[in-house]
Amino acid sequence: MRLSIVPQHAFLVVVCAQQSGLASSLDSVPPKDFRNNNQHVLKRFTQETSTCDICAFNGSSIRDGVIPSWTNAATRLWFSEASDDLLTSIKDNSITCSEWSNLAMNTTELTADSADCFDLRDWLSWQCCDNMPSLSECEATAKQAILADDAPITQTVVPITQGATLDVKVSAYVSEISIVNYGVDGGAVEVTGSLMLSWVDERLGWNPLEEGCSSITVQEDGIWVPKLVPDGDDETNVLEESDIDVLADGRIFWNREIRMRASCVAPSDTEKSASKVCTIDFVDHKNTGKVRYVTDDNSNALTIDDEVSFSHYKIDDDQTTIVVDASVTPNAAVQTIQIQLAFDPLDTTCNICDSTGKLTNGTIHYLSQDWLELFPDQTEEGFQCFKYNELLSSNYNGGSEECVAGRANFEEACCDDDDTMSTYECEENIHDLISEDMNTITPPDPSANEHDISFLTEDKVDVTISLDVVQFIDIDVKQNTFSLLMSLELFWFDQRLAWEPFIGGCHRVTYRASIDAELTEIWVPNFNLQNKLEGFQMLPEAHASVYYDGSVRWRKTGILTGTCDLKGVTSFPFDTTSCYFDFGDDRNPLFHRVNYDYVAPQFFSSLEDDKWNFQEYRLLTTKTYVEEVTESLSGFENRFIRYHFFFDRAEFFYVHMFVIIYILFTYLSFGTFWIDAESGERLGFGTSILFLMVAQDISSADVTPVTQEFLWIGKLSLSSKVLVLLTIIH
Repeated sequence: MRLSIVPQHAFLVVVCAQQSGLASSLDSVPPKDFRNNNQHVLKRFTQETSTCDICAFNGSSIRDGVIPSWTNAATRLWFSEASDDLLTSIKDNSITCSEWSNLAMNTTELTADSADCFDLRDWLSWQCCDNMPSLSECEATAKQAILADDAPITQTVVPITQGATLDVKVSAYVSEISIVNYGVDGGAVEVTGSLMLSWVDERLGWNPLEEGCSSITVQEDGIWVPKLVPDGDDETNVLEESDIDVLADGRIFWNREIRMRASCVAPSDTEKSASKVCTIDFVDHKNTGKVRYVTDDNSNALTIDDEVSFSHYKIDDDQTTIVVDASVTPNAAVQTIQIQLAFDPLDTTCNICDSTGKLTNGTIHYLSQDWLELFPDQTEEGFQCFKYNELLSSNYNGGSEECVAGRANFEEACCDDDDTMSTYECEENIHDLISEDMNTITPPDPSANEHDISFLTEDKVDVTISLDVVQFIDIDVKQNTFSLLMSLELFWFDQRLAWEPFIGGCHRVTYRASIDAELTEIWVPNFNLQNKLEGFQMLPEAHASVYYDGSVRWRKTGILTGTCDLKGVTSFPFDTTSCYFDFGDDRNPLFHRVNYDYVAPQFFSSLEDDKWNFQEYRLLTTKTYVEEVTESLSGFENRFIRYHFFFDRAEFFYVHMFVIIYILFTYLSFGTFWIDAESGERLGFGTSILFLMVAQDISSADVTPVTQEFLWIGKLSLSSKVLVLLTIIH
């Protein structure tokens, strides 16, 4: 329901509607039945006349020439199912008290025992009648009569008089809605307004003809009240305490100001014209089985002020409502009251150029990977823009994933620049919308887009590592280091950076990203190569790409150099060497709240090629694997992502430079057996070969790893020298 009000009372209605009866909208029974279902209470106080006399208090008389002002009781009548004549008179703000008295006395529907007459008296008697008792005296007397003797019972016992449960009617009034999160999956809006509860407590009735006042105001701790509270522990949600209006006929109206965040759900991709639905939940765990929350079937249950609007949305009145849900558990019955606000984009169909651009029949020369993932059959390039626009507009709505991908890919080629916001203007708007007062130090809250496989990571930000190896640079077996040229990308979600793509107009923006707080515009993880000589943070600075759904991609390219324990060198020079990179955070994981994940590394085609004739080592891409490693550091455990790399050596160089030489000299040493033992030449020949082998050891020392293990090349050298010594001794 959209609220339409008399302009002269606009401000009063906005305020008073929060305290209004909305009485006709608060039960599953017809409004007339509800307003009259406590007529037996009213009849206790009606006397000799059946007509509705405004000044029914003994000794009171009508004032002439006075025009009454708006009050809460008038608002209850405004939203009631009163007669057309009465509603027409309420709209006329020029009617005097005398005219109201005549109208009440002459209207057949306004009998003395009707709720409308009761509300009319509550509104007009103090403004239109002379010789009324003081309001403070009246309220004090009424409170003493209904609260003094049985107050403990009144406060704790549910006032059930008919049936097994008490019906509490729920309505709401929305005065303001503002978008606080532009996320593509729905985001969130902040709702300001009021929540209205109404019920009947016959224990709180009194005779208004004797006391003079038809209503009093009490604190919520003075009588029994429903225990309806916001669902969840969001500290930003506010449900204000407020006074309660108690009427002499036992009707009670409790209006509470609300300022709450409603989480929204984007429409399904298959629902072309579905609404974006934002919900606020209230729950009652206390009055199990004794209280039943109800609403009207008509549109009065949820009222939205006419001033509430969005430039890119329209409120769907058909789906905007209040839903009551009662669920039973083994220990308790829980009732949930849900306020549902439904919004439709003004542009409900998907057009490549949105509602601001002019579509031209340009040619599409490139189809991106994200488009092909959504449309694997659309593989041919060179199609016209009109074809793709027809595909999107005929099958998808403006907020669908397909529409977002189409606009992101084809907007530049298909939309007239004169009518479409430039990339600069679009990114500037998004920066202005999101970046102001951005906290670059504190990690974001975990996103709903993350897929945690363990409860241990649910409260952490998932950061995915993608590693593309471009080129192998070097291994230093003497220093136990190796270097790779690579592109390393970090991917995470930061919902503080999300926006609605068909509001902002663009789908990706660029931010400065750096571990240096003075340089960065967004939060980035404190990520680095842990076994570094030259780590990730030493790579050239690079910007981050932020997408409409809050996803962030930060890619840096350069040479990383790490130190590690080289494995597999025992078989040198026929060895397959391995080393690793450890990636993670320098800080205690209890503080940085980041969970690192990974995808399998990718390799440039040149590294996967078997042709490596001009390099000492070849990276074995098929043997590379990744694992998670936990290390204990300074009293806490930290978790790293370890990439293991394996390398084959160019063994042919070592074979003909060293291996063949050792073997050849060994065989040559056997020539001493053909030299006369009495000749001194035999000793000189053998000694010369031994010296040559020692010289060979010296020349190979520069390229031989130094380890505690006995290398294969060392065994060959020692064996050769032993054989030479044996030939000399022999």
